[in-house]
Amino acid sequence: MGLGAVRSYPPDPVVLASARSFAADRLRAMGLSEVQDDVQLLLTELITNVIIHARTNFEVRLEPSGAGVRVEVVDGNPTMPAAGTLAPGALSGRGLTLVQSVANRWGAQHKQGDGKTVWFEVVPGEVESVPEAGIDALLAMWDDSADYPPSRDSGSLVEVVVPDLPVQQLVAAKAHMEDLLREVQLVLLGNDRRPLGIPQWSTLVEIARQLDAAAEEFAEGRRQVRLHALEAAARGEELVTLHLFLPPEAAGPAARYSEAVERAEELGAAGDLLVTADQITQHADIRRRYLDAVIEQLRAHQRPR
Repeated sequence: MGLGAVRSYPPDPVVLASARSFAADRLRAMGLSEVQDDVQLLLTELITNVIIHARTNFEVRLEPSGAGVRVEVVDGNPTMPAAGTLAPGALSGRGLTLVQSVANRWGAQHKQGDGKTVWFEVVPGEVESVPEAGIDALLAMWDDSADYPPSRDSGSLVEVVVPDLPVQQLVAAKAHMEDLLREVQLVLLGNDRRPLGIPQWSTLVEIARQLDAAAEEFAEGRRQVRLHALEAAARGEELVTLHLFLPPEAAGPAARYSEAVERAEELGAAGDLLVTADQITQHADIRRRYLDAVIEQLRAHQRPR
């Protein structure tokens, strides 16, 4: 029996955990566990596109390709995918841009009969955490068209300064967080298909709602951190000092966002459905560092003089 394998799935958000576990098992069998994070990230994006857009049953195929792995997602919808930007609150649009940024090679073609195949290849040692050639694509993917820094005339804003954060780790942390938030949105999208009487699913939906709401509430802070990180990466810098301009009352949203992420991590550590959460823990220190600084400095401006 060869190392290649195929699994079929319905277009339901709950299958993400199974598909990612299937990919991890096959990569271990191929001796390619070192590319597991990248493969699972990209696979999540392609499956998400199928669930939201194609809405057909689909197959996930993994097979060796040279020194790396080729991953295919085959669905029954002939409409070819298109890359786009990830606007605030968007459920889709970033998948192919992310594939372009991370994969060594990728493509899409119609399959005989009906439907299409979208594929990518990842080779160990040829994939950086944030490929230099992919920075422009990431900047385009995350739509930061709003003016920055915000005008200080627009209200009482506090400058929050967080010095000397490692750029590559910060960008990777932001990318994984967007992956988690996207999966959270899928959980909420599929909520009406799951019986809330099941404790595991009820807890998942509760945490998904909390994180989704907190991320939206702290959206401006997240946007500014993301833009700092990507621009520093585009300049080739190793360290970046954040200069965030936020109102003092943003301390509450920042704290609620931090708490919601912690809850999602705990769920992931327990092996429940938010499987991307275990990757977020790899970047917990850098995330806590800037969030704690934001909360502390903003709260200092809330105290009466």
